[in-house]
Amino acid sequence: MNESRRAQAFYLPEPDRDGSIAPPSEPRAPRPGHGTVYVCLGMDTRRNPVWEATWDDDPGDGDPPGSHHVDGDRATVLAWARSRPAAARLIATPASPQWRPLPERDEDVDVG
Repeated sequence: MNESRRAQAFYLPEPDRDGSIAPPSEPRAPRPGHGTVYVCLGMDTRRNPVWEATWDDDPGDGDPPGSHHVDGDRATVLAWARSRPAAARLIATPASPQWRPLPERDEDVDVG
């Protein structure tokens, strides 16, 4: 089927149905000195443990939020998280509070 998605969009006014669809916008990069890096130990689709980190920055002034994400082995993700110029770095913990500051040394990281 070679029709644009809008041709099938019965809910749009007739003149808008054949219009071209704008390409997806590129995500904005987080601003240095702003936002938070979140680190956690998650699971992949096969339920294997995988380390993840996301740097989220929402300016809150109507500008689009910025975000970067990385996953991989523990050392790679922790190094990436520490290298981001974010305002804060947090790591998930099973105990309360759920998020605490990311320790400076890998040896001090305990998620379980």
